[in-house]
Amino acid sequence: MFAAIPTRNLWVLTISDALSRFGGQFQFFAVMALIYTQTGSPLLTALQMTAGSLPYVLLAKWAGQVADRHDPRRTIILGNLAMAALTLGYLLTDRISLYLFLNLMVASAATFQMSARAALMPQLVGKENLLKANARMATVRGGVQLLAPGLAGTLLLFTGSEAAFLINAVSYLAPALAMLWVTPVEPVKRSAPAGRAVGARPGSEAWAFLSGRPDLLMILVAYGAYEIGMWAVNALFIPYTSSILGGGTDIMGWSVSFYFGAGLLTGLAIERWGHLLRNPRLLYAAYFVGALVWGGYCLTRSIPVALVLSAFDGLVFTYAWTLFETRIQEEAPPESRGQVFALARAGDEICTVAGQVGGGAAATYAGVIPSMAGFAGLTVVLLGLIALAGGRFSPGRRRGAMVEG
Repeated sequence: MFAAIPTRNLWVLTISDALSRFGGQFQFFAVMALIYTQTGSPLLTALQMTAGSLPYVLLAKWAGQVADRHDPRRTIILGNLAMAALTLGYLLTDRISLYLFLNLMVASAATFQMSARAALMPQLVGKENLLKANARMATVRGGVQLLAPGLAGTLLLFTGSEAAFLINAVSYLAPALAMLWVTPVEPVKRSAPAGRAVGARPGSEAWAFLSGRPDLLMILVAYGAYEIGMWAVNALFIPYTSSILGGGTDIMGWSVSFYFGAGLLTGLAIERWGHLLRNPRLLYAAYFVGALVWGGYCLTRSIPVALVLSAFDGLVFTYAWTLFETRIQEEAPPESRGQVFALARAGDEICTVAGQVGGGAAATYAGVIPSMAGFAGLTVVLLGLIALAGGRFSPGRRRGAMVEG
């Protein structure tokens, strides 16, 4: 299976990305646990997560332009070095306000490097290999993060948060160094700012691409609705595991491990049978399954059942994002690929912020379980309306189109 894409570029990217995400799990749990322990507030815990989402919305236009007009490898190197330096700042403070500020700054650097990576991927593996390449990255990423959350959650029970921050800072060096070892196989000529049509607004290329593909827009909107429910529930997961299940960061960690374990298996399935999974009806069905899973959390006080539900959640997310990211990389014009990805990610993050803040605020006044149930139901309703409205934009009606999400 893995011999299908014989390129050093892919393995360098895959391993470095996995190492970086391994370290990221340690910081994620450290910050979440510290804020919830100090404040006991689901809303403040959710706002901490929101600080990591806002830059993807506010900086999307500039991040996409940088990715399309400059060497994306250089952007990735500088972005990861900046994130490593900023992460060390967590070692110097224990103030929640500074945690929020550092989250904002780290995410700002990540916005630029993620848009650059999306623009670079087709050049490194070839457009014909993108689905398998993204699936393999999801597989290895899931395998690494299968162990990372449990280890991170358990580590925080016996050590201070300083170790988690240091591990994450070091992990950012992996993708930065990886850019020194990759060689583009399909170089793309970068467009200069002066190359835009007279009167064209920055980012107009991305809007033109998406507006000309209503099927892709509907899938993006459906994914946004799914994200609202998913992040509302995720924002409440530490309160859920501690207050409802009676566990700690160790239970939270193993829940996320089951989530990524399912992601590993999903990545393998996409790489092997991706041509059979490009079905819009299957995608919408997966979104509904995700919403039902969140509702299932509200009906159980069993830790094993909660772990199984987390696995189903990981399956849906890996399937949806891997296929949607691939479609953008395959279909977006090379000169605006970074802008299209940044715009799609901005829409995704708007829904993420809505879910995080909404979940945290609702739980503050209504409680954890009612809030989880409410957002699960809201997601089902939104997805039903979107599926009905988007039926006439079926991607299957366009010859040769990719019909995944």
